[in-house]
Amino acid sequence: MSNFASVRVSPDTVRRFSIQPPAPSEELVRKVEELEKKVRNLSRLTERIESLNRTVDQLTGFMLTVKHGRGGKTSKERDNEIEAIVRYVALQMKIEPERMFEMSKMDAASNARKVAMWVAYQFRPYILRDIARVFRRRDHATVFRAIRSMSNSQVALAQKLLDDYRRIHHAEAETAPGVNGTNAQGQGLAETDERAV
Repeated sequence: MSNFASVRVSPDTVRRFSIQPPAPSEELVRKVEELEKKVRNLSRLTERIESLNRTVDQLTGFMLTVKHGRGGKTSKERDNEIEAIVRYVALQMKIEPERMFEMSKMDAASNARKVAMWVAYQFRPYILRDIARVFRRRDHATVFRAIRSMSNSQVALAQKLLDDYRRIHHAEAETAPGVNGTNAQGQGLAETDERAV
């Protein structure tokens, strides 16, 4: 077995490995530095554009929620609509409506409360804070947890109640007077009044 120390190296090999590569010219170094600077600026601008895109997406989502969820209604109108849903769910689940606003967690009113929160949230994409306010809760997290903790059977019941409530709500909207005393079909109130004159 040969030892590396005993291996003879030719002077030509030594000279070949001892030659240093040519030093880069100053112009080449300057161009590389400029290129690196431009790349850093470009990456900074890209990050800024991405953050602006995220901000625009968030604002767009917020505006859609405000426009469709609140429907241009005042806080009192939204609260009245949510309370109507709560009364409907309480009636269907045979619970006194006042018990829906209590803080108890271990009775039938608790299940009915969860169902009512879910129905209100699905009926119109209300902001959770509005639903929490109607249920006299401190913040939206309570409503969010209640909705997320529902079992499959509770969701099925809530979906059935939601479908029924939508049907009732749309039937009322069809028969309610519209602009200038007409209903949805454009008929005047005198035409739809069944009372003898």
